[in-house]
Amino acid sequence: VVSKKSTSQYGFMKILKAAFTALLIVFIAQNIFYVFWRSMAIPISAWDAIATIAFKAKIFFFEQSLPPLSLLPHGAYPLFVPFIESWIAFNLGYWDEILVKIIFPCAFLSYLTIHYKFLAYFTDKTWALLGCAILLSSNFFIYHATISYRDFFLMYFNSIAIILLLFWNQSKSNSFLILAGLFAGFTTFTKLEGTGYLFIHTFLVIGLLWKNKTLSFTGKLKKFIIFATPSYLICLSFHIYKICLGVAGMSGRLNLTTTDEHLVRLPVIAHDFFSNLFFSGNWSIIWFLLFISLLLHARKIQHSIEIKLLSLSLVMFFLMYFIFLTFTSAFIDNVGLLSRIILHFFPVSVLLIILLNFPLDAHHKKYP
Repeated sequence: VVSKKSTSQYGFMKILKAAFTALLIVFIAQNIFYVFWRSMAIPISAWDAIATIAFKAKIFFFEQSLPPLSLLPHGAYPLFVPFIESWIAFNLGYWDEILVKIIFPCAFLSYLTIHYKFLAYFTDKTWALLGCAILLSSNFFIYHATISYRDFFLMYFNSIAIILLLFWNQSKSNSFLILAGLFAGFTTFTKLEGTGYLFIHTFLVIGLLWKNKTLSFTGKLKKFIIFATPSYLICLSFHIYKICLGVAGMSGRLNLTTTDEHLVRLPVIAHDFFSNLFFSGNWSIIWFLLFISLLLHARKIQHSIEIKLLSLSLVMFFLMYFIFLTFTSAFIDNVGLLSRIILHFFPVSVLLIILLNFPLDAHHKKYP
């Protein structure tokens, strides 16, 4: 027999959950409205958006041709964002400093939908909404969804490639693996850093195949080829094209150095990352929440392949930059640039926070 007290408590909790869900929906909707409003109210204004992106897009649109990369400013830079802006202008029939930015809030809404879908699949709808709200609590994330920088698209392709790999691991459907390969390849055509991210995605695929006990070696090789074909075709085609034109592949940033000056960079790099993650104000308290979540739920890493893969990808992203910044000629000369780098893999931290704190250890369905 159920007592009236327990029934009333259940009813109260149900009302409280509904109110909390409604609050999350209002917060998410308000941020979506703001991103679209700001994107469509302010023309292209940020420095890189004008100097390295819109300038190329205008050349493609007004010249109605694709000049050699060696004649373009920053010729080594990938061309996805200039291409997409010029494509919008071609469809409009004229160049508009505001409307060519419409692709960015659309990408923002697209990623938010996939972010929600992923969390709803591995947790439930309320936790998925909470994950979206936590993601939108970052001012830097919101800001970059409204300006035409390449970093937001790199974040978009990079994060979705990882999500698709996790969906593929659950469903075993080749369609997810093909899409993951495409998105991993698109990262290399968005920014120079994307080539490094492709190697991380490749390592994740190899790790998932290594853990798979049902596939033969031939089957694993076929799965790897399914992923590698679209991703490396996109990557290599652009790099080979640059080599044929005599354009520096990585813009001279990855020249190896072993001088004492570079070796003492490590503590400085660690300090800069730590300060940016926890004290810059760009990420709300998200990285602090992740740190606490890892301390409280460390055991879940061993029992969940999703948490393990997301954690591994996050470690590899940080490790890649520590290695590059320590042993190459690459350097970060301002706080904004470091924040843009962190943005590339920032959503992974939110996915980890939700999966680590979700009360059930496993919540899987048959198909994403």
